[in-house]
Amino acid sequence: MSPLSEYQDFLYRKITELRASGLGYKRVSRWMNKNGYKTPRGHEFKHNHVFSILKKRRIREERINKPYELTYGEWYVREVKDV
Repeated sequence: MSPLSEYQDFLYRKITELRASGLGYKRVSRWMNKNGYKTPRGHEFKHNHVFSILKKRRIREERINKPYELTYGEWYVREVKDV
């Protein structure tokens, strides 16, 4: 998994902070645009960008923190003869 840039991490923390204060996706996107922030690809924010950033971070965290279950398959021993 590729590491997140500092800017991506900043955007996630800022969006989370604004959402916790009671703003919806559209209001968060307006706030980000008004304060001069751009998406990681340099575009203007829209409400779907805000939702996507939160969703992708949640999926990433779930994937990273998923407990790994070790399973063993069928094992067999095969005799190898010298030639």
